Amino acid sequence: MSANKPNLKLRKSLSLILYSKKYSFLKIQKLNLIKLISLILFWLLFFIFIDASIIEKEYILLDVKYENEKFILLDKSLEKGNFPVIKHNLDKKYEIKLVSEDGIVLYKNSFDPSFLYSDNPIGDSLSGGVIILNKAEFYIAIPSEKEGNKIEILKNGEKIFEEEIYNVGAKYCRIK
Repeated sequence: MSANKPNLKLRKSLSLILYSKKYSFLKIQKLNLIKLISLILFWLLFFIFIDASIIEKEYILLDVKYENEKFILLDKSLEKGNFPVIKHNLDKKYEIKLVSEDGIVLYKNSFDPSFLYSDNPIGDSLSGGVIILNKAEFYIAIPSEKEGNKIEILKNGEKIFEEEIYNVGAKYCRIK
């Protein structure tokens, strides 16, 4: 009988170990399931947020000709898509503004069409630099604002070009 007592103690301790391992395995599975659900919710919310920020917006695309520091508006169109966000940079030569009928500046940015940056692949490296242009044709994108009446191009704070754009795409026609 004394031989059975240690066997009984061994069986009890083994069953407790197995019992605790069984439930710890379930706890681990439960934690992994919670982590998985949290991860799925995070990515779902992330993609909803990203998708909401990429909603197509309307913007005005201006086809502009530049020659000897003079601008001519060749065409203007109302486009749908992702408006290219470029920060206003004061070291550029020209500034463009979208202005309301009341003279309120709704948007401004700067640019310089006289600089063309080029890269030329030579073997495994790139070569290139800046080319100074006296004339160019380029596009400028500005946000489509219902109150937007005209664009102004300024050089050193002085207005050198102005064009009404309120009737782009017959979207915001107003009778004057």
